[in-house]
Amino acid sequence: MIQKQRPVKAMINIRTSTVATTTRRFTSSSMLIGFHGAAGGFCGTRGGIGDGAQADTLLHFQSNSFSSSSTAAAVAASTTTSPTATALQTSHLLKELRARTGAPMVECKKALSAEDVQGDVDKATDWLRKYGSAKAASKLIGREAKEGLIGMAISPDYSKASLVQVACETDFSARSQSFIHLVDHVAQSALNSCSSSPTTSPSPSPSSSNTNTSQILHTETLLSYSSMDKSTQRSVKDILDETVLAIRENLHIVKALSLHVPSSSSQAIVTGYIHGKLSNHAGTCAALVTLLPTSTCTLSKDGLLDVGKKLAMHIVAAKPLYLSPTHIPQATLDKERDIFLQQMNLNDSTQPPQQQQQQKKSQEIQNKIIMGKMNKFYQQVCLTEQEHMIQEGNPKIIKYLQGLGIEVITYEACFIH
Repeated sequence: MIQKQRPVKAMINIRTSTVATTTRRFTSSSMLIGFHGAAGGFCGTRGGIGDGAQADTLLHFQSNSFSSSSTAAAVAASTTTSPTATALQTSHLLKELRARTGAPMVECKKALSAEDVQGDVDKATDWLRKYGSAKAASKLIGREAKEGLIGMAISPDYSKASLVQVACETDFSARSQSFIHLVDHVAQSALNSCSSSPTTSPSPSPSSSNTNTSQILHTETLLSYSSMDKSTQRSVKDILDETVLAIRENLHIVKALSLHVPSSSSQAIVTGYIHGKLSNHAGTCAALVTLLPTSTCTLSKDGLLDVGKKLAMHIVAAKPLYLSPTHIPQATLDKERDIFLQQMNLNDSTQPPQQQQQQKKSQEIQNKIIMGKMNKFYQQVCLTEQEHMIQEGNPKIIKYLQGLGIEVITYEACFIH
């Protein structure tokens, strides 16, 4: 059977239309050129009389059409992906702002979209400090804050130290890095302000034998001091506002005080101990002591620091109220004596009349009994009269220090509970 041959022109049109359809599926010009060469050869050999020039012209036209359409597609793609790129950029800014301030995501979005911010992270941080902290603080006023941490900082030469108490609402927040960072800043700022400036006042603490070595720092003034980060030039209040914004709790400085060695003694030192330490400067309770070596002391400075640290550990554990019996107010002593005397009279009144007469004690015996009770009272509340809980053998502190040739000038302690 003789197959009828198609006209050459019709065959070329069929092949080139196939090529045009196929080229739309290719995405690279190199593949298109390879197909172009194959198509040209095919068209030239299929019927033996194919017109290569006409096929090349048709393929070149289809190639140009494909290039134009791919360019338009690229432009369209770039237009459609620009919102995604913007969203990614916004997400990055939100992440950076939240990491820097710890503020909630909603507040971060408000800050970045504010009219005077325009997506600037630094400006957004300032915006949150101005508006976000004030708004958060206004909602937290009056809420009870009984948790917190104690901060302590000591100068490198052990000539001065600071002790601060910063309160928050929950124990969980007290152990957060934001709050610990705040306590560190407050303690270091209080140490830097430790001087004879008029912003401080002598402490009337009964734990000090020389009130000029212990000073109470006014918290309002402390808030205006520069933080320990000198590069940012931020105040303690700025750090406090940022922490309020981050953890959303009522925060405030309960108290702050400083200790320094007497100006007349260059060998005295201030050292301390932090219990439940969460950072170099913060813990759950802490104590500071000021020690003065006498002429009979043979300890080195490191030995003196070790004695002071152990004594501070004892203070944290025993919680004495006074340095020595001479520092107890006279009103407190009179009250305790009256209580002991009433106890003795009450015990005598419960006996039958005959036994009361027999057991009636002379004034001298009563005084001895009361003195014994007062000595026990001193052991409970006076540091120098207590048994050393840290030192081996638990010696009486006053005798232990006298044996080393050391005098306790003052001590201070802070406790959360």
